[in-house]
Amino acid sequence: MSDLNPTTQLENVDLHIENLLNSNTTSEWLKWALRSGLQRDPIGVATDAEQLFVILAHRLEAILAESGTPKPEILPT
Repeated sequence: MSDLNPTTQLENVDLHIENLLNSNTTSEWLKWALRSGLQRDPIGVATDAEQLFVILAHRLEAILAESGTPKPEILPT
């Protein structure tokens, strides 16, 4: 995406968001988060999303460790 001009990058991201919002396979929770995030400052949204990912990933890691299941690659180290 870095080879595209900033306007094209934003259009591509907005199209991806629109596709997610219109998809029957996107959870209602994610649709709500996207709609809510679009109304906020994008830096604050990205920061909150990163914190949410980290804490939920650590929670998942603890649940998996408790059950003896190996940690998936997606989790932060």
